[in-house]
Amino acid sequence: MFSPNIDDRERDCFAYIQDLTVKNVRPLMDDGDSLPVHIVIGGTSKIFFNEVLSVASGSVTEIISYTVPAGKLFSLNSVDVSGSNLASYKVKLNGIVIMVKRSWWTRFNLTFGFTLFELQAGDILTVDVTHNRPTSADFECSIIGSEL
Repeated sequence: MFSPNIDDRERDCFAYIQDLTVKNVRPLMDDGDSLPVHIVIGGTSKIFFNEVLSVASGSVTEIISYTVPAGKLFSLNSVDVSGSNLASYKVKLNGIVIMVKRSWWTRFNLTFGFTLFELQAGDILTVDVTHNRPTSADFECSIIGSEL
């Protein structure tokens, strides 16, 4: 993984490649140019997974719920959802819908991407699914991020 860091005082670039640090790399750039920077937040990587089986047609069903522990923060990277039928997925933060996606015949696996989205202690993240096909279906969800 390559993560450039820029020292604004001297416009020096430091490259971090896995555990190796390469110092004093001079980027070739003009004033006003920008470098893509990947911000890596520390903490403990976490993946929370759950599945619900035989979800009835037309019913709103919670697939997963995560509460940020007391004294912690959670940096949310993504919420990945999947299912065996067409569906609408809602990501909620403290009961309020913040994102919605729908699966389709050629796309049953979906990802809700987040950049620097930080949840506070006590925040509750839930993911609900609804489908209206005539048969029951199975659905899965993973919450991926870092606990700080």
